[in-house]
Amino acid sequence: MRVYILIMFLVLLVNSVSLLSPIFECLRKTPTDDEVVVSERKLQSLRQVLPPLVAIGYIADAEVTKGNLFSLDSCRRFYLVQYALAPHIVVHDIKAHFVVGNFSSSQNAREAARIYNLQVIKDFGDGLVLLSSPEAP
Repeated sequence: MRVYILIMFLVLLVNSVSLLSPIFECLRKTPTDDEVVVSERKLQSLRQVLPPLVAIGYIADAEVTKGNLFSLDSCRRFYLVQYALAPHIVVHDIKAHFVVGNFSSSQNAREAARIYNLQVIKDFGDGLVLLSSPEAP
């Protein structure tokens, strides 16, 4: 009887670990202070040209190349942009008048602008662009 209880306990323990692994992965990839500082520095020049009191759209590599809006890495990058641009409201949508493009390269930014029919207002380098959507309300 004790052997069966021990086996059940081990099976439950293995299942619990597999269920909790996404949480452990998220905690492992939590941005460090360095990532936050780098993100704020990268977005500082963009922040200065944004008009106050408007919602800002957002697009990045994951949406264009992988179609994956909700990977841990793309969520982390999105939240870093939201944090760095506060108090501006950044929404995960390209139908805003102003759209922040956060790409791994300027080439990816230009390709996304072409695919989604967005106008490049300013290229800040390092894959960071300010775009405009003709579909904006």
